[in-house]
Amino acid sequence: VLIFDGKDGGARRRKRYPEYKAGRRNRDRLNRVVEDGSLVEGESFTDQFNNMEYLINTMPLTMMSIDFIEADDVIGYIAKDYYKTNDFGELFIVSADKDFIQLVDINISVYSPIKRILYNPTTVVKEFGLSAYNYLTFRVFDGDDSDNIVGVKGIGLKTFIKFFPEVTERNIDPLDIIEIAKLRITEGSKRKTYQTIVDSEEQILLNWYLMDLSNADIPSNKKFNIKDIMDSDVYQLDKLKLKKLIYAHRLNDHFKHFDSLIYSSLTQLNLYAEAE
Repeated sequence: VLIFDGKDGGARRRKRYPEYKAGRRNRDRLNRVVEDGSLVEGESFTDQFNNMEYLINTMPLTMMSIDFIEADDVIGYIAKDYYKTNDFGELFIVSADKDFIQLVDINISVYSPIKRILYNPTTVVKEFGLSAYNYLTFRVFDGDDSDNIVGVKGIGLKTFIKFFPEVTERNIDPLDIIEIAKLRITEGSKRKTYQTIVDSEEQILLNWYLMDLSNADIPSNKKFNIKDIMDSDVYQLDKLKLKKLIYAHRLNDHFKHFDSLIYSSLTQLNLYAEAE
């Protein structure tokens, strides 16, 4: 399943936080390079996206884009609600976006193609010293520069664990951290970090709303759309049509083992599609 942001996907978050993803450059074209090294002129982002959709529809893949919903939220809903409700077993998320690490559990793994690491409960603890649940709690305090989400000043991973060792022992949410900070101040601690956290409570709760993918605010009709697409038949591999489209768009040179991709990897996926 390939999932893309829907039209105006960030609207829900911008309603609560108008600066969400502010400053990101909007693309009007994809940076596809042709043989002479120049960009393809006259091909807008929409044109190229449509061409990609034609390619995907020849493969045993499902493509999903839900208007007014971000891809992250769709993935979070599928992983934590749809998939578990239907008891499909293991689920693998392939993305370099570290926001998905919060979704990791005994049945959900995240593969980072950049780091070439498969994150499961064990590898998450090994790399970050926290459970996946508490990784979200840390991220709420850390913020996210790429989404223009402001973190709590002076809170890095090492500092977070140092001042709140409880996060290495049990699952703790951001509200728990705020209450612990208040308790430490009441007990007489002069650490500025605790007071900074208490003073930042409003920002922390906003960040939690913005960053939590397990409990995304998705309308019921949109959930129905997602379920409907997930329950639909998977496209069968159309080798001839795929090959024609690949050559028509001069993409064959970008694949070192083009025939192998079609006749091995996609054929394996097709067996799954046929089983469905």
